[in-house]
This record gives sequence, structure tokens and C-alpha cells, in this order.
Amino acid sequence: MGGYEFGDVKPEDLGLVVVGDRVRLPPDVELLDPSRIEQGLSDRAQGWVADLEVALAIDSTNVRMVELAQSESVAGHVLLAELQTAGRGRRGRRWFSPFARNLAVTLGVGLSSQPEVFGSISLVVGLAVADLLQGLGVRDVSLKWPNDVLIGGAKVCGILIELVKRADVYEGVIGIGINFEVAEVLRRTIEQPVTDLKEQGIEVGRSQLAGDLISVIVRYVDEFDRRGFAPMRAAYEAIQAYRGQTCHVILGAERIEGIVLGVANDGQLCLRCAQGERLFNGGEVSLRGT
Repeated sequence: MGGYEFGDVKPEDLGLVVVGDRVRLPPDVELLDPSRIEQGLSDRAQGWVADLEVALAIDSTNVRMVELAQSESVAGHVLLAELQTAGRGRRGRRWFSPFARNLAVTLGVGLSSQPEVFGSISLVVGLAVADLLQGLGVRDVSLKWPNDVLIGGAKVCGILIELVKRADVYEGVIGIGINFEVAEVLRRTIEQPVTDLKEQGIEVGRSQLAGDLISVIVRYVDEFDRRGFAPMRAAYEAIQAYRGQTCHVILGAERIEGIVLGVANDGQLCLRCAQGERLFNGGEVSLRGT
């Protein structure tokens, strides 16, 4: 999710202002407004959303949604947070989003497709976020397989997908973090280039963006549920980061070098290695540029 991996966290790191012995919100902060978010939803999304909640502070929107999904259906549930202190990234990483400076949102989805097809949905969500950013006028948007959205090669959005089984029912938990404004002090703690919407000159309210984001995710996920990933493959490859470049795939302790060829119809990464072409599943590897 959006944010950064952290150790000791100070109030200033959380986007708060310290005056004497008091901790205050910064004067330019814009809190998420559930009513404005709902008003900004597309007709399809308004029919899809069953419940929308904004938490002032939370450990992880994904953790809470996964917990709920273990006891009841989360299809149509949306959870956003102003402050996320223990967000979850891939491969066990911990992340947090400073107060009201990012957009941290998790959606619960019910899918009719089989669980083995679910792996490519992170690519579908990436396409949806890219569509949204391009609609705002952002240029040079690319998708780093399997779950990062980049602008000019710098990360602006992270995606975390989790699958929950309850009895014989599978539901998906889709976590998305978009950087609105990343302070310079935080940028120095991040081990990769990052950017944010403010840096890109995008003037959009967080509530408006949240409504637009939910709407585009619903549209893309509905399409995926009906037709699968294959019809979206060409669109993904058109903006796939590192395509045609030499990269490393990290698989456990193994580091595999190869040229990125694209993705398969099921969303697996296609790599031309010294031993020939190989396919990699998004849940088991990390992709790094050379």
C-alpha cells in the first residue's frame, strides 16, 4: 500500500503538527467525506457499494477487511483510512500512510471466477488505476508487474490483493494506496524512487479521487469477472514497465536474470532467461530492474 516501511515514528512523520505539547492537524489538511465520495460514484459503483466507511486511524484496512471476510461476506464493502499505521505490503512488508496525505482504500469483492484465476486481478486493478491517472492528465504512467503503478519510473501507487475462503465461498480483498503528498523527510526512508500527485501537478480532492477510484475499480473488476484477463492483456503490455528490458526476478534465495517479454493470458510474467522462456506467478516473486 502507499506509504513507507518504518521503525520509530514521530508525530511529524504521520503528517501531524507539534506545537509545544500539543499535536494538531496541519491547516491544509482535507479529510475524506463519505457523503462526497458516495455522490461521486458512477451509477454502476453506486449499485455495487453496500457499505462505505472512513476510519480516522487504523492499523491496516486490508487486515480489517480480511478479518471481516472470515465471518461474513465483504462483497461491496469499502474501507478507507486517514491514517494507516501498519499497512501490509507484499512479502510481509509493513507500511503506513501519513494522516490525510495519501489515499488508503480496501474493497471487498465477490467473484464468480475460480480461485486460480484470481492471481491476475492485481494487474487488472493496476490497469484501472492507470486509466484513472491518465484521465487526470498524468503522462508516462506504467505498470510494474505485478502490483505497482509508476509515473516516470517512480512509484505512485501500490496494490495488495488477498484471497479469503469462507466455507466454500471465495472473496477478494483489494488494497490500494495512492500517494497524494510524500514529505521529503519520508522520501529519504524509501529505498526506491517515489512520486505523488502534488509533484505531478494534479489538483484533485481526495474525496473526489476516492469516488473516481472506486468507480473505475468496479468497472474493471466487473469486466474481469465476466471475461477474464486475456482481453486486457494487450492494454497491460502497452504500458508494462521494463518490457523488452533485462531484469531480475527474485524467487526466494534465487535471483534469475532475463528479458521481460510481457505477460501470459493468465497474468503470469514471461521472461526469456538463459535456459529459455519461463513463467512466474505474482505471488511468489519480485521483479527488479537491473
